[in-house]
Amino acid sequence: MTWLALDAGSVVGFASVGRARDPDLSGQVGELYAIYVSPPAWDQAVGHVRPEKAVSQLGSKYREAVLWVLDSNARARRFYKRHGWLPGGTVKQEQLGEATTDRTAASRR
Repeated sequence: MTWLALDAGSVVGFASVGRARDPDLSGQVGELYAIYVSPPAWDQAVGHVRPEKAVSQLGSKYREAVLWVLDSNARARRFYKRHGWLPGGTVKQEQLGEATTDRTAASRR
C-alpha cells in the first residue's frame, strides 16, 4: 500500500508498506518499503504524517515491522528513531553497480 503526501495539490512525498520481503521472516512481519519526502517538506507536518500512516497500517496487519536504512544516512536513522523505530542489529551488504552499501535493519512492535 502506498500513500502520497500532498501540499497545495502537489506530491511532496510518499510512503509504501507491505509484507516483509526477507524470506527468513514470517508472514506476520511487515516492512516499510520506501519513504520519500521532498527536502522543502522535511520539517513540515506533511513530512511526518506519511510515516505515521504507514506505521498505523503496518500495526493493524502485522505483529512487527522492519525497515532497512543505509548506514551512511544519519539523518534518516535519526528520523526513524524519532518515530519509534529501534536498531535491529542486522546488517546487509548490497552491490549497487561498482559500490557496496551497508544497510541496517530497524524494527518496531
